[in-house]
Amino acid sequence: MVKSGSEVDEHGLHWLMKQAKRLAMHFDKGTHVATAGIKIPRDSYRKKVFDGANAELSPQIFRYELGWVVVAESHRRRGLSRLVVEAALSEFGNCALFATSEVSNTHMHRTLSKFNFSATGTARKSSGD
Repeated sequence: MVKSGSEVDEHGLHWLMKQAKRLAMHFDKGTHVATAGIKIPRDSYRKKVFDGANAELSPQIFRYELGWVVVAESHRRRGLSRLVVEAALSEFGNCALFATSEVSNTHMHRTLSKFNFSATGTARKSSGD
């Protein structure tokens, strides 16, 4: 499911998913149709993301990253991104998390804003992280 989102480099994905703090999935009649994860990003990745966005906040503040939010095309516009994000975040209370999304992904921006994420820095092109 995560690979189908086409914003992730497949190299190392298996290892990264094993390192994830939490994975949330939604199934419809036994078919995996939505996912979200709480990742523990490497320091070098956090620095690259924050530097690339010219973010004013320090990447050191954020231990976790919300990511891998993908909904199967056949199941979009049903609120599933909200469900899996809510499930992924359920044990993280007031932890400082960051998330990234493609500039054109307005549906994801809307989902993130529902969970009090806000844009900071400048938009950058995804490098498949």
